[in-house]
Amino acid sequence: MFLKVVAIFLLVMMLIGMVGKLFNPDAKPKQKLAGKCPKCGSFVIGKGPCQSCAKKGK
Repeated sequence: MFLKVVAIFLLVMMLIGMVGKLFNPDAKPKQKLAGKCPKCGSFVIGKGPCQSCAKKGK
């Protein structure tokens, strides 16, 4: 019984994913959330310079 429920759940999730691909085929995957600054090695949040390099004026 439990195995049937799990199998049906997985099939429904697969069907939802296929329908999502049909309606939005050109969706871009999510980008990496955090990169590292090449100058100082601290984490960069967003597209601008890292906070430590911006404060130092590098």
